[in-house]
Amino acid sequence: MIGIVLAGGPGIRLLPLTSNKPKALIRLAGQYLYEYSVNELLNARIDEVIVVTPPASSNLFRPRYEGLRLIEQDKAGSLESAIAAAVREAKKLGHDEAALLFTGFLSAPRGMIKYALEFYASSGYPLVISVVPVVSGLETYGFVKLSRADKVEAFGTKALESLPSIKSGYVFAGAMIGSIDTLERLALGNYESELNKIASEGLLGAIVWHGDWVEIGYPWDLLDAMRVAMKLLEPRIDLRARIGRDTVIEGLVVIEEGAVIGSGAVIEGPAYIGRGARIGRNSVVSASIIESHVTIGDLSLVSESIVMDSATIHSHVAVRNSIVGDGARIKSFVDFEAGSPRELPERLRDIVSYTREPVKLGAVVAPNTTIESYTRIPPGAVLK
Repeated sequence: MIGIVLAGGPGIRLLPLTSNKPKALIRLAGQYLYEYSVNELLNARIDEVIVVTPPASSNLFRPRYEGLRLIEQDKAGSLESAIAAAVREAKKLGHDEAALLFTGFLSAPRGMIKYALEFYASSGYPLVISVVPVVSGLETYGFVKLSRADKVEAFGTKALESLPSIKSGYVFAGAMIGSIDTLERLALGNYESELNKIASEGLLGAIVWHGDWVEIGYPWDLLDAMRVAMKLLEPRIDLRARIGRDTVIEGLVVIEEGAVIGSGAVIEGPAYIGRGARIGRNSVVSASIIESHVTIGDLSLVSESIVMDSATIHSHVAVRNSIVGDGARIKSFVDFEAGSPRELPERLRDIVSYTREPVKLGAVVAPNTTIESYTRIPPGAVLK
């Protein structure tokens, strides 16, 4: 069996964070999003993996794993084109079965694909998908109705009318196991309608994943993804990191090679500090991800946030429940206010309507954007 990672989506819904890179190359706790899917396959002992990239973009991917093959899909933004490219390559390599994972779906602990493989081997279904109970997020790659514990009755990208209520259904969780011939049907026809046909023929089975799970579709989904990704980490402080005097480190914390933590700083886990990052004196990083070569000045706070590669946060800045894009620059005395925005983004509006629970948001700062000193950022702002 070969592993396939679909990493060809441009990530339009993730704008402005994907204005300078495809979705698969967003980094989260030191790994690119597509690498989470690769690691899930490797954990299941599938060591030959195809990664399908956007057209003319494979040169942007620099694989760190042996046995990883990069191929480009022909048509940008087409799921059918991505599956077709993967099927062609799998046939060329002589495989007749594949484990396929979508980039942007994270689960913890690792083991979803292993569970699906075991079920596929014993159930007799030519195609098996993973699903999760609907708990949040009403825009997805597919709502699923099960006629019994393991058999898919219907599949659709909109809430299925046949469901008594959305709460009684499931959503596609990002994994497929099947024969190459069955996967080829998804490539040659319309993805959604072909899955429905396969289901109507009694050929589509499902495993229900009850672990943590998130689908990354919109910028603020990355904050949920951060919490899932942290559960895949083990605490570690690289010997080549420099930790200042009187620094306090609590909980699950990863500090990578070349990071510098200033005197009196506080790092409260779960937290990730990337390679070459610099945390200033008496600053606080709490429940956050600080990626590679980020600089944070003295007396600043980063709480429940993601600061992406090479961003700079000057002194006396408070960043809460926010995402700061690659290379962004936040000057001194800026306050990211966290709260419930006056106007919620469309995705979150649907979720709040469904869960009836308020959300707490800060801001999203686009890559390479500068925020001037003494700026107060309201909840839910997108700055570009």
